[in-house]
Amino acid sequence: MPHRLNPAPLALAVAILALPSLSLAEAISPHLEINGFATAGGSWVSKDYNGKYLGDPYQPGAGIDEKGSYQQDSVLGVQLTYSYDDRLDMVGQIVAAGTNDFQAQAEWAYIGYRVNDNLRVRAGRFAAPWYMYTENSHVGQAYPWARLPVELYKGIPINSLDGFDLLYRQPLGDWNLDAQVTVGGAHNSYVRVANNTGLNINLSHDAVNFHLGYSVARVGLTFAKNPGGNSAEQASYLMNLYGFDTNTKNEATSFADAGMTFDDGTWMAVAEFGALRIDGWASDINAGYLSVGHYYGKWLPYALASKIETINKDQCTSAFAPALNNAANVTAQANGAVAATTATVNGLMAIIASPSSSATDVALATAELPDALVLQAQANAAAGQAATGQAAADQVVNTTCDNRDQTSYSLGFRYDATKNVSVKFQIDEVRDFKGTQGYFNGVLPGRNADTQVYTFNVNAAF
Repeated sequence: MPHRLNPAPLALAVAILALPSLSLAEAISPHLEINGFATAGGSWVSKDYNGKYLGDPYQPGAGIDEKGSYQQDSVLGVQLTYSYDDRLDMVGQIVAAGTNDFQAQAEWAYIGYRVNDNLRVRAGRFAAPWYMYTENSHVGQAYPWARLPVELYKGIPINSLDGFDLLYRQPLGDWNLDAQVTVGGAHNSYVRVANNTGLNINLSHDAVNFHLGYSVARVGLTFAKNPGGNSAEQASYLMNLYGFDTNTKNEATSFADAGMTFDDGTWMAVAEFGALRIDGWASDINAGYLSVGHYYGKWLPYALASKIETINKDQCTSAFAPALNNAANVTAQANGAVAATTATVNGLMAIIASPSSSATDVALATAELPDALVLQAQANAAAGQAATGQAAADQVVNTTCDNRDQTSYSLGFRYDATKNVSVKFQIDEVRDFKGTQGYFNGVLPGRNADTQVYTFNVNAAF
């Protein structure tokens, strides 16, 4: 029977490539298990519109263009599990992703305690429970496609949650009920999630799995308050000068997700839909996908359609109105100072150059000119900073509030070379941007634009 895929949490496997083998782990300690996973491959777009597809505005190096990318989907991870006894264990997962320039990060770091056969408690850092494939978002071997549908899975830029959760499992006749209650928060270089409380329910029976999830939180921007760093940090620093505190504007947020999978080893079908709602500074998102495939031995050809639409942009831009107005006022005042000091300098120079000026007037003008030139230079510098600040304010609004509408139609296949290794190829037709930038980085492809994305990768988990 072909290898069946399941979005439920997988027992991730022994180290890959240069990682130590399980036998070595057993030699070190019979309580220690080492698992690993990796994805390596390349992606290209037919038209990049002078930007990068799937690029991150806060990580300028990420994304796919016409020259291709060998980093976008590449990832290497290792997971260590130390079981003290049959109740207490400690789990750590380190991931080095190409989208983060392969900088190793601790995605999981928690202590788990099994209260009884049905209930388990975890405390620390674990996978953020947003979607069906959350636990396996880095594990290409765990899902059928070359990458998770970006229209839905790129909507929340947080992979891990710091806090605690309760995991409850209960058989219901021929069905299994898995419920998860989460409490915690998370942050990265530009988003902070606080007071997150969520409930996730999975109901499964043989080939079928149903998923429902809902969470509420407070979400805010966490850009660094300094003039250096990347463009987003610079923009935030200047925005703060104009009266918008991006570090403390935490808004009420909710996310709902529903999905189902069917995989009987002959047919595969997956559907998932998510709705993100953020009061204030960010546009709301509706996104989802539908995929079907059929197994032919080790081959799984599939079709995938996914879509994202962002709404309530006006609500988002209105949150930035005070900062934008302040930036415009500062720019106008700076330009006025430039005009005034330039007029003074020109007047003094005209007196000095005029043959009709008296010696006394020329002497006075000559004495005043150095100070006037200093004031003019200061005014020009202030005007330049104001113009940069206003552009930065516009950048924050465009980046944060810009709609991300797009639709992808995909065809691809997965070939299971072995139980632990698969090869995937996928072609995406990305279109229907509706005048937005979609998931391009900092460019506007246009209302009738489209592009094709070609992806090939190899995935492993042991």
